[in-house]
Amino acid sequence: MKGGRPVRQAVSRACPLLPLKASSLAPCGRYADHSRRAALHAGPDLNRPGRPRVSRYMRLRMAILVLLGLLAAAGCGASASAQDGYGPADVRFNQQMIIHHRQTIQLAELAAERTATAWVKELSGKLIAGDKADIEAMTGWLKSWNEQVPSEQPAEEGEELRAGPGFDRGWLTMVAEHLRHGVHMAEEVRTSGRHQPTLQLAGRIIRDQNAELSGISERLA
Repeated sequence: MKGGRPVRQAVSRACPLLPLKASSLAPCGRYADHSRRAALHAGPDLNRPGRPRVSRYMRLRMAILVLLGLLAAAGCGASASAQDGYGPADVRFNQQMIIHHRQTIQLAELAAERTATAWVKELSGKLIAGDKADIEAMTGWLKSWNEQVPSEQPAEEGEELRAGPGFDRGWLTMVAEHLRHGVHMAEEVRTSGRHQPTLQLAGRIIRDQNAELSGISERLA
């Protein structure tokens, strides 16, 4: 076509041909400026060679990390569930042992006021400190289970004991009977409970109170 030759010549003068390489593919003139501005707004070219491979690697790595996190969380949840599981025997023991410990504290406070014997004073102080710590732990467990915590009762234990020569023997006899009952309660929950912290507490009560009973027996012999 005769009319096409001037157009081709005009295009050739405006955009001279270059050796065929990457730069020759870019538009020229005002079209080149427009293309560069569009490229800037478009952001990085995700289709560059090698880029899809890196993206797939990163996605795979993130997926593995997420999977490992889920597995770890599931394992921790299962462990916590096994440790925190409880049953009626655990609830009953904690409620009854709170009452039992409060009675022990009442007896111990009575001895602190009415005895003149150093060993009895020392034993009473030890009982008060240990049982208060146990009550705090058991109260926390019952509240976490939405179970009732026994209310405080008026002090009645040992009120009939009077200060004097016979106080220590009467007090030690009463405390020994009380501690034996506590050991029996702890032994029962060890066979029927399933809350691990409660079972550990019961084991310590058995050990400590049997040791205290041995000391009392020596004093009463």
